Amino acid sequence: MKKLILPAMMVVLAITSAFTTDFSADKKAVNTFETGWKRLSTTNPKQCEEKEECQIETTATVCRVGQVISGAQLYKMNANDECIIPLYKPVHN
Repeated sequence: MKKLILPAMMVVLAITSAFTTDFSADKKAVNTFETGWKRLSTTNPKQCEEKEECQIETTATVCRVGQVISGAQLYKMNANDECIIPLYKPVHN
Protein backbone atom coordinates (compact mmCIF):
# COMPACT_ATOMS: atom_id res chain seq x y z
CA MET A 1 0.00 0.00 0.00
CA LYS A 2 2.79 2.45 0.88
CA LYS A 3 4.39 1.82 -2.53
CA LEU A 4 1.26 3.16 -4.28
CA ILE A 5 0.95 6.43 -2.36
CA LEU A 6 4.00 8.16 -3.89
CA PRO A 7 3.11 7.35 -7.54
CA ALA A 8 -0.50 8.38 -6.91
CA MET A 9 0.64 11.70 -5.42
CA MET A 10 2.88 12.30 -8.44
CA VAL A 11 -0.06 11.76 -10.81
CA VAL A 12 -2.24 14.19 -8.81
CA LEU A 13 0.57 16.77 -8.83
CA ALA A 14 1.06 16.40 -12.60
CA ILE A 15 -2.66 16.82 -13.33
CA THR A 16 -2.94 19.83 -11.02
CA SER A 17 0.09 21.47 -12.66
CA ALA A 18 -1.36 20.95 -16.12
CA PHE A 19 -4.64 22.67 -15.20
CA THR A 20 -2.82 25.52 -13.46
CA THR A 21 -0.65 26.15 -16.54
CA ASP A 22 -3.69 26.19 -18.83
CA PHE A 23 -5.58 28.58 -16.54
CA SER A 24 -2.74 31.11 -16.37
CA ALA A 25 -2.48 31.21 -20.17
CA ASP A 26 -6.07 32.49 -20.35
CA LYS A 27 -5.43 35.57 -18.21
CA LYS A 28 -5.62 38.86 -20.09
CA ALA A 29 -2.59 41.10 -20.27
CA VAL A 30 -2.79 44.21 -18.13
CA ASN A 31 -2.28 47.45 -20.02
CA THR A 32 0.09 50.07 -18.64
CA PHE A 33 -1.24 53.60 -18.77
CA GLU A 34 0.94 56.70 -18.87
CA THR A 35 0.40 60.45 -19.01
CA GLY A 36 0.51 61.70 -22.58
CA TRP A 37 2.42 64.92 -23.24
CA LYS A 38 1.81 67.26 -26.18
CA ARG A 39 4.86 68.85 -27.77
CA LEU A 40 4.70 72.65 -27.75
CA SER A 41 7.76 73.05 -29.95
CA THR A 42 8.93 71.15 -33.02
CA THR A 43 12.57 71.98 -32.25
CA ASN A 44 12.73 71.55 -28.45
CA PRO A 45 11.39 68.19 -27.16
CA LYS A 46 11.54 69.50 -23.55
CA GLN A 47 8.73 71.98 -24.18
CA CYS A 48 5.69 69.83 -23.47
CA GLU A 49 2.28 70.13 -21.91
CA GLU A 50 0.51 67.38 -19.94
CA LYS A 51 -2.67 66.27 -21.69
CA GLU A 52 -4.37 62.90 -21.13
CA GLU A 53 -4.02 59.20 -20.40
CA CYS A 54 -2.40 57.03 -23.03
CA GLN A 55 -1.13 53.47 -23.18
CA ILE A 56 2.47 52.23 -23.42
CA GLU A 57 1.63 48.95 -25.18
CA THR A 58 1.34 49.20 -28.96
CA THR A 59 -2.14 49.38 -30.42
CA ALA A 60 -3.18 50.21 -33.97
CA THR A 61 -3.65 53.91 -33.17
CA VAL A 62 -1.27 56.49 -31.70
CA CYS A 63 -2.51 58.51 -28.74
CA ARG A 64 -3.76 61.97 -29.73
CA VAL A 65 -5.30 64.97 -27.98
CA GLY A 66 -9.01 64.20 -27.64
CA GLN A 67 -8.34 60.79 -29.24
CA VAL A 68 -9.31 62.23 -32.64
CA ILE A 69 -7.28 61.90 -35.83
CA SER A 70 -6.79 65.68 -36.07
CA GLY A 71 -5.46 65.95 -32.51
CA ALA A 72 -1.75 66.43 -31.83
CA GLN A 73 0.19 63.22 -31.13
CA LEU A 74 1.05 62.59 -27.48
CA TYR A 75 4.33 61.26 -26.09
CA LYS A 76 5.84 59.84 -22.92
CA MET A 77 8.64 61.70 -21.16
CA ASN A 78 12.05 60.05 -21.15
CA ALA A 79 14.64 60.28 -18.36
CA ASN A 80 15.84 63.65 -19.74
CA ASP A 81 12.34 65.20 -19.53
CA GLU A 82 11.92 65.09 -23.30
CA CYS A 83 8.55 64.07 -24.70
CA ILE A 84 9.78 61.79 -27.48
CA ILE A 85 8.50 58.26 -26.74
CA PRO A 86 5.34 57.48 -28.76
CA LEU A 87 2.25 56.43 -26.84
CA TYR A 88 -0.88 54.67 -28.06
CA LYS A 89 -4.63 55.09 -27.77
CA PRO A 90 -5.74 53.46 -24.51
CA VAL A 91 -7.68 50.21 -24.59
CA HIS A 92 -9.41 49.51 -21.28
CA ASN A 93 -9.93 45.83 -20.41
